[in-house]
Amino acid sequence: MNDDGVAGWADEIERVVEATRFDAGRVRVFESCGSTQDPARDLGVGSVVTTGLQTEGRGRLGRSWIDTEGRGIAVSLGLELVDPAVLSVAAGLAVLTVLRGVCRPEHAGRIGLKFPNDVVDRESGRKFAGILVEADPSVAILGIGINVRTPSRPVASPAIAIDELVAEDRTPERLPLLLELLRQIDRLLDLRIDELRFRYEREHIPTGREVRIESNGARYEGRLESLDPFGVLLLRESGTGRVREFAASQVRLERW
Repeated sequence: MNDDGVAGWADEIERVVEATRFDAGRVRVFESCGSTQDPARDLGVGSVVTTGLQTEGRGRLGRSWIDTEGRGIAVSLGLELVDPAVLSVAAGLAVLTVLRGVCRPEHAGRIGLKFPNDVVDRESGRKFAGILVEADPSVAILGIGINVRTPSRPVASPAIAIDELVAEDRTPERLPLLLELLRQIDRLLDLRIDELRFRYEREHIPTGREVRIESNGARYEGRLESLDPFGVLLLRESGTGRVREFAASQVRLERW
């Protein structure tokens, strides 16, 4: 396979998703599009939408996820309505597994998770991938953006591409990563909540570190004692040593 464009991607994706919860008849591959989220929503449950270039991709909190050089993966999946946290956690673990599978063994431990929707570099905090869940009355759209190859031009966002952690002669290609990602997401969505929780907590990099969080408009600093993505976050406040409990769904990690 080569990574010069998306020719032939649809056939490969259709072949792989036949053994998953996704619908081969709802696979769409675009040379270029604004955001993969919108056509995935139109196609509904079972859809898989990806593109060679994404010009108006969106991320969480109104941020953008744009790849106009064809160096990353942008994919949106139409899924049955479940707790958005389940989709975000499963997607994060799936991306983590896929990226570790192509990086050099000595770098595998650098890749981890940051609540609620990022796959990040343990050393620098820069982002390998981001996840967005948008729920409509009849379908949940799971969007995933992965930085595969380093952009040729500097970008303003604090990002890192997985090609920085692979051997020099093993530049990663997008399609094999995408196919494995679909397999992993399908597999992980079959796990019980307690298993997803265990795996996520084990890979959450900020746990045990000094952090600043925002919850309901107020900010707090201290040591992150624990984080259950489906439950509560425990923070030992700086200065007082008091352990405070926050609903994870109402917390944003601003600094770690």
